[in-house]
Amino acid sequence: MSAVTTATAHPGAGSATAASWPVSAWRHHDPRVADLPGVVLEGLDHAGSAPDSAGELYRRGARRVALHDVVDLSGAAAAALGRLAFVRDLTGHGVVVDWRVRFDGAAAAWSSLSHLYPPAELLGAVEDSGALDRWRDLFHLCRCVYRVGPGFVQVRDRRTGGLNRLTIDDRQYLEAIDRLLPGTPDEAIAPAVLGDLAAENLVWRMGGLAVWLPYRVRRWPWPAMAA
Repeated sequence: MSAVTTATAHPGAGSATAASWPVSAWRHHDPRVADLPGVVLEGLDHAGSAPDSAGELYRRGARRVALHDVVDLSGAAAAALGRLAFVRDLTGHGVVVDWRVRFDGAAAAWSSLSHLYPPAELLGAVEDSGALDRWRDLFHLCRCVYRVGPGFVQVRDRRTGGLNRLTIDDRQYLEAIDRLLPGTPDEAIAPAVLGDLAAENLVWRMGGLAVWLPYRVRRWPWPAMAA
């Protein structure tokens, strides 16, 4: 069995998350058809933190992906940020993600990730708190996304209920986003820039590491509205 991609750091990013992890993938989102011939995506046992590993899986036909290991956000493991970025990118491609996540003592921490495909299980401080049901109720596509234009990034964030729209065109911030996509040490980002992005809840930070939270929108889930 082969990995979907070689685990490499994002070019120029100083990534702290180069790793690979065991996964399974299927060509249909419904687990009830998982055992039918041709549904399992063969030749795959690991995915990695290369920049477009989620996109490569999608292009190979994956519509449901399972991460075998818990995404442990209760410590300071760099691999956890790589897995979190992987879940983010799969969600951006509209892929169903079977994953489990562990949080530390911050009971409301899950809400920062409520734009990601809801996990199968919440562990740690929020276990049995009803947070998983709320996450499932709140989730919808494009809940927190970004799109890239010529010389700018626009973020559309609905995690707090309303629409928070931010347009980022400062070169220092754009370079920071590029570094944050796969996850990077805090020290790789100017403190003022990282502080501003964190204040907008656009990064997840733990153990001296940080990763970008919004996923890139590739197509709107709603039809265009004519005036």
